[in-house]
Parts: sequence; C-alpha cells; structure tokens
Amino acid sequence: MIGLFFVLISGSLVVNGEAEKSCPSWPACFGSHTAGGLVDLQLIHRLVVLIGAILVASYTIQIIKRKVVPRSQHHLAVITVVLRILQIALGAVAILKAPDSLADVHLAMAAALWSVVVAMATMDSLDYHKSATVW
Repeated sequence: MIGLFFVLISGSLVVNGEAEKSCPSWPACFGSHTAGGLVDLQLIHRLVVLIGAILVASYTIQIIKRKVVPRSQHHLAVITVVLRILQIALGAVAILKAPDSLADVHLAMAAALWSVVVAMATMDSLDYHKSATVW
C-alpha cells in the first residue's frame, strides 16, 4: 500500500507540473528538450511506478495463489490485475502526446487501483479469511 501511495503522489506531481510532456519516450527520456527538473520528476515517477508495480503484483499474486481466500478478496485481486494493466496502458498512451484529459484519467485510474488495494489489505488485516471459500 505504501509503494502504491507513493506512485499516486508522484503521479499527481507529474500531472500537476505537466511533466508528462517532458519525456516523449519510454522508459528513458530520449530526445527530451525540456528543463532537467521536469525530466527528473518524470524519471522519479517511473522508478516509483516500477517499484510500486512489483510490490502490488507480488501482493496480488500472493492473494490469488492462496487456497483459501474470501471470494470478495479474490475478486478484488482480479480487479487489481485488470486495473493495473489498464493503468500501464493509459500511462503508455499518455506519453505518446495524447490529450491532456488522458493524464487525468490515468490519475483517476491510479486512485481506483489504490482503493482496491486498500480494500484487499484491509481484509487481510481483519483476518477476514476465517470465513473464506476454497477456490
């Protein structure tokens, strides 16, 4: 959750600072003619995304692989996978000089992903698996 929180914060800074326009390529910023600060902000966001994606993926896989898990938590894990794929796709499209509104959709998708991961973690913390269903 903490990793994804930092992804959300760094993404908000990128959108607010309009740094998404500073890196016309991915994963590095080849051919950028923008001031270093915006490029640095974009690269930091991309690094934080990589770390957050690894953390979210490993947690989600852990939930999906459990033999006993509540259906609702299993569904949240599947939703997390779908949202993550959409989030990555939106981020890639946003780099390709898409409309500015797409950056807002990308940020909203990050908030939705954050909410789903928080719900999954909350279920874990409440020891919700006692009433679980075997998959």
